[in-house]
Amino acid sequence: MLGQPAGADSPLCRLSNNQSQASLQSSSISTWNNEHVPDTGIRLPPGTPTQRVAVLDLHPTQLAVGMQQVHEKMEKVASKQQKGPEALDKFLQNHPVPVVLGPNHSPYLIDHHHLCLALQMMGIPQCYAGNTATKNTLPSPEHTVMAHFAVV
Repeated sequence: MLGQPAGADSPLCRLSNNQSQASLQSSSISTWNNEHVPDTGIRLPPGTPTQRVAVLDLHPTQLAVGMQQVHEKMEKVASKQQKGPEALDKFLQNHPVPVVLGPNHSPYLIDHHHLCLALQMMGIPQCYAGNTATKNTLPSPEHTVMAHFAVV
């Protein structure tokens, strides 16, 4: 029924609690226009291997992004760029993009959409990504939910 929260054992709750073995946690505070907004995001589990990937090869699973956050990410990336290529590379290594591998092992973003759009708009061709799951490793209810994101 509309307006009632999903039960704790519903597929959506299980997916949101599991987050494909990635942990959902607060990562920083946004200060855009003097507003303090918690910035939450999916972090890769410790020890997850990452690799360089082309930003344009990443498939978004989010239909829209807030341009305010994109511009904020652009400012952060630009400040790292001004410090030199090593500083930018270290920043990107410390902010790997969590992905789920879909058909043909194509990487689908499950977070950091704002960062990836900022990189694309700035002409930065690569970032680091880590695989959190493949469509075949997700349990059945979550697999059904992921179908809504065109990952199956």
